[in-house]
Amino acid sequence: MLTTLLAASLCSLATGHDPIAWQSKRFRMISLLDRLETLAQPLRQAWPTTSGEMHQTGPFMAYPVRHPRTLVLLTPVKFDSPSVTINTIERGRHGSLRLRLAGADEGDWIEWHPHKRHPTSFTGGLGDSHSLQRFLPMTRGWYLVRYDS
Repeated sequence: MLTTLLAASLCSLATGHDPIAWQSKRFRMISLLDRLETLAQPLRQAWPTTSGEMHQTGPFMAYPVRHPRTLVLLTPVKFDSPSVTINTIERGRHGSLRLRLAGADEGDWIEWHPHKRHPTSFTGGLGDSHSLQRFLPMTRGWYLVRYDS
């Protein structure tokens, strides 16, 4: 009986690990939202039209050249607690902001969308396609998102 219970527990943990890890990442990202708002607010108000430098992001390259919607951060934005790094920021058609995570969180995004909008598949400013895999709402229009690239 004990062996069966142990085997069932291990199987349950093995099949449920990814959803548990995904929810755990969501809670970790929620703790960053105030700092992310500080980063996002100036970009919502005045999206850069050329490469340059901003206090919130440091130096960046803006793509495509004439009508940029992608900022490649030359010095990634790093948050220490929890440890999170952002290396690219994309602006969506309706004013959404997509912050691409790097390092241990590579492949996931934190996104802000205007009221009644949510993450969808998109093609980035560098011509890279991102097919929506899944997302979890956080709060105040913020989402944790994963794409198949």
